[in-house]
Amino acid sequence: YMQEEEFFNNVIYYPHFRQVDDSIQIYLTNQEITSICKETNSDALISINQSAISGSMEIYAYDDNRGILQVGVTANITAYRPDGMPYHDSYLLSDTLYWEGIPEGMNVYKSSRYSIINIQKATMEAAEMAADRLTEIYTPYWKKENRHFYAGSSSEMRKASSYAEEYKWAEASTIWEDLYNKENKPLKKAYLAYNIALANECLNEIDKALQWNKTALDLLSQKNNSKLRQSVTGQNKVLKNREKQVKQLELQYGTE
Repeated sequence: YMQEEEFFNNVIYYPHFRQVDDSIQIYLTNQEITSICKETNSDALISINQSAISGSMEIYAYDDNRGILQVGVTANITAYRPDGMPYHDSYLLSDTLYWEGIPEGMNVYKSSRYSIINIQKATMEAAEMAADRLTEIYTPYWKKENRHFYAGSSSEMRKASSYAEEYKWAEASTIWEDLYNKENKPLKKAYLAYNIALANECLNEIDKALQWNKTALDLLSQKNNSKLRQSVTGQNKVLKNREKQVKQLELQYGTE
């Protein structure tokens, strides 16, 4: 899965492993890590210290033999430098997937509409989910988020809204800033400051977005229970989280 992301130059699977009880976590020694990295000419090694998938099925005979299948997956991984020192503390993933339906052989309706997924497919889906989640630890990825902006009835606000709907955030921000400078009412200025912060976030100008968000918060200092205040506060949390993520990306991968 990491190789499919095409972020690193090359990702290879080292096929040697220790078969042990699923409940036991096995950590590689420094000597083993350095030996493997030297053998494969690798800059890092990710060790799966523990990997386990388990499932169970509960059947309800009184409900046409309907059942609930649950498959749990647990994984513990650590990334190491070629000298055997860890890059980070071990990551632990633990999650459970659920399916509901009628098991094969018990389906009196003879229709796949009511059938539950078989254990082989369920196990594979759980493994793929775990692989996706663990890959995201090491590779940047895009995540879709919903955002909203405040529109208005004036011709300029309608024009800015049209730009925003077309993802032309620089043009929309220019109009909102011009209106902000002309506006005298604190509440309307707060609406505009919120919109400008959003535009800067979408332009990846997180520092500017935080500045405009603070402006909106200051303008709403006396309106703690307003819906706009809630929106601006929520925006502040999102922006601070993005600021942290940007710094982490720059630290790990540089600015290019």
